[in-house]
Amino acid sequence: MPAGDVSRRLLHLEHGQHVARRALEPGDGRPHVAAWGGFDSRMRTRVVSNLIMGACTVALGVVPHLGVYLAAMGIFGVALPLYNTPATVMLQERVEPAYLGRVFSVMTMLSTALMPLSMLLFGPLAEAVSIEPLLQITGVLVIFLGLLAPLHRRLMSFGEPKRPPVESQDLAS
Repeated sequence: MPAGDVSRRLLHLEHGQHVARRALEPGDGRPHVAAWGGFDSRMRTRVVSNLIMGACTVALGVVPHLGVYLAAMGIFGVALPLYNTPATVMLQERVEPAYLGRVFSVMTMLSTALMPLSMLLFGPLAEAVSIEPLLQITGVLVIFLGLLAPLHRRLMSFGEPKRPPVESQDLAS
């Protein structure tokens, strides 16, 4: 049974068919990531995704029409798996299997903790400053970081696919 069928069945068993349909909506980028596979360098895929998400964030602070706003949100939703999937794959390739669960636990704890901390920062800030400039500034900062990342060779080298070690051939035979 294909993995997609298994995940759909598990979703159905846990939450009913409505959630399974919601998880596979057209705005969901995961099927696109699975079909395309990304660039040869996983970091390049993450950088492109970062630039797209930064541009969408700037657009959210600029566009006056709801339709364009929703389109930017949809594009952001498709770009997000292009950022997360390579990160997960790189961790699975580089972390020893004995530590993988611990590493993913720490990653989950950090991402879970950062959401309320962000709300603590940006909630009161949004009361003092209009939300549009906040979106524009954070979007520009995300784009800036996305443009800086390729300049860091060591960082970009982490995205190269891990090659299996070449076994030495016995020259005596």
